[in-house]
Amino acid sequence: MKGLREVYDLREDPRFIAGQQRTASPGLLDVVREHGAIGSLALWRAIADERIPVHTLEGRISRVFSLGLPGSDWPEFELESDGDRTSWTRRVSGAEPGSREQVERFHMYEVGRFVRLRYVRMRLNTPLPGKEFIQTVLEVWIGGRVDRGGVHPTSRE
Repeated sequence: MKGLREVYDLREDPRFIAGQQRTASPGLLDVVREHGAIGSLALWRAIADERIPVHTLEGRISRVFSLGLPGSDWPEFELESDGDRTSWTRRVSGAEPGSREQVERFHMYEVGRFVRLRYVRMRLNTPLPGKEFIQTVLEVWIGGRVDRGGVHPTSRE
């Protein structure tokens, strides 16, 4: 993955995993646990054995924004890939909270940069109107600036 920098890896995000496992009692966003809880060894085995398909999106960051939620802002980015645009939470891992490295990783989410995002879809126990699954991000890799066509920065080598 020359030219790309990993800014997020779910395996290096114990706070997110703990939060998901703490709120995993039956409720609004509880996921079906047929392959284990988010971040569990059982889940990683199911991913490795391909019982849970991993989806990959590649494209460019087309927008960086925050959703204004009561009492906080929720940092997100929009990924443009093959003409489609999807929104994702800006996450970073592998650095101490508040550290310079964490801030540097967070600031890599810039409009125009190449991004590769890997995720799994997990079925909700109680589907919401129009939403049967949630996407759980496994990894985010960010590279240099790309043109609007989404040409990968290392594809010209």
